[in-house]
Amino acid sequence: METMRRFRERKTVSKTSSSLLVALFVAAAGIEGVHSYAPHFAPPRPRRPTHRPASIVDAEVLVPPFRAANDPADHVLSAGPGGVGPTLSFGGREVNLFGFRVLAAAVLTCPVWGLALNAYEVVAEAVGRDPNRVHFDGLGKIWSRVFLWMSDCFPERFGREHVAQEGRAVLYAANHASWLDIPLLCTSIDPVFKFIAKGELRKVPCIGKQLVGGKHILIDREDRRSQLRTFKEGVAWLKSGVPLMAFPEGTRSDDGHLQDFKGGIFSMAVKVGVPVVPVTITHAHAVMPSNALFPFQSGAGKLAVHLHPPIDPEGLTEAELSLKVREAIMSKLPQCQLPHQNKDDSDKKLTEA
Repeated sequence: METMRRFRERKTVSKTSSSLLVALFVAAAGIEGVHSYAPHFAPPRPRRPTHRPASIVDAEVLVPPFRAANDPADHVLSAGPGGVGPTLSFGGREVNLFGFRVLAAAVLTCPVWGLALNAYEVVAEAVGRDPNRVHFDGLGKIWSRVFLWMSDCFPERFGREHVAQEGRAVLYAANHASWLDIPLLCTSIDPVFKFIAKGELRKVPCIGKQLVGGKHILIDREDRRSQLRTFKEGVAWLKSGVPLMAFPEGTRSDDGHLQDFKGGIFSMAVKVGVPVVPVTITHAHAVMPSNALFPFQSGAGKLAVHLHPPIDPEGLTEAELSLKVREAIMSKLPQCQLPHQNKDDSDKKLTEA
């Protein structure tokens, strides 16, 4: 009898544990399934107010499945309290349950990526080959693909016929609204190119090593000499047949809307006479807002990278070239990422210039 009683107790515990595991798995795996399609469900029941930063509560973090840009049905569902699930704060950054899935992907892939970069540097220095760091940058592109795939954030890619052939220099110009933009671009453009990025990224593990070791252009926006050095390095890369990747807004958009373009970026294309390929990235801010430590939701069916036909700078002023690039980028932006209404005056001034 005692043996039978113990067997029944163990069986009950086993069933309870299994139920808990199933519940946890459904919660972790279903967060993107439920939230991503939230527009098709009735609003959730009112919950007791929770204290979260306004940027989280009001963030545009839930988007419907992928649709053509500027589709009237393409909208963003603002997340109320609880819309992104429970969140934790780490150093002013927020992370939710889906974010821990992305954290697991980073923990699994970043050490391998870092070791590969260190090993390649040793070999490259010993052999003395790969001056443009083509294969070194290739390691970063492999990591980007694996990381985005494991995070369920692999983008739709359009216009890849406009990617420059190896040895042909162009200036890629993309909108910038999320940290995800870097791996999204690396996943969408195969031949080697060099980022023009802020110098603070040197301190970011793995990414900093990739940028420094890959001889990308790092700029200190407060240092005039750094800006001049950036121009010279950029012109040198373009003249050697290596494309550049620049963010004309100069900084990441906090709310996802396209910002004014800064001057100077397109002067390199005008100086060397290389085409500019506009690039539109959609919904990256919705998937990973500026105050998120990791993505808040799956990017599958939402994230997209559009490459536009090259724009020849011949006969154009820098202002005219900038306006054409801006119009191309805006042509594929969803409504929720178009410039704020008060930006229209800036566009008119740019046209008049």
